[in-house]
Amino acid sequence: MSDSPFYKSPIDPAERPILDKLVQIRDSLELLKADKSKYIRSQDVVTYYDKLIEQVHALNEIRTSKREEQNRCMSLPHAEIAHIVACTS
Repeated sequence: MSDSPFYKSPIDPAERPILDKLVQIRDSLELLKADKSKYIRSQDVVTYYDKLIEQVHALNEIRTSKREEQNRCMSLPHAEIAHIVACTS
């Protein structure tokens, strides 16, 4: 069975720096998880969580003028966002 082709959706140029920071946060969490030489400390994960929330708020500020679009991330409760972060770490 072949994989479906991956299509990138168009990104608003104002949102590009936020996407780059979110990808950086994800990559940092993946590195933290991959480092088997030490245990993952909750305070390290909370630091990335705080950075994630900052980016979500920045994204929400950009999208305030675009109310017709659904901003899924801001509709999620903080516990669900924390679960998403935990799944990537």
